[in-house]
Amino acid sequence: MYSQLIVALSLAPISGAAALSHELLWTRPLVDLLGGTGEASARVLGCFFLGLGLGGLMACCSNNWACLAA
Repeated sequence: MYSQLIVALSLAPISGAAALSHELLWTRPLVDLLGGTGEASARVLGCFFLGLGLGGLMACCSNNWACLAA
């Protein structure tokens, strides 16, 4: 149990860094389309976090017991 916690806690920041790197890679090409303003960057970041939230909600609801626990 303790080793699984260590693995999970070590993989969480790596996963987050990979996700933000992926978001940065999408921001660069979209600068040409949306412009290089702060508002455009905020839109890209907002859509990124919206996608993360919707994915988490879908994953939660894919297990019937998880929806009941939440």
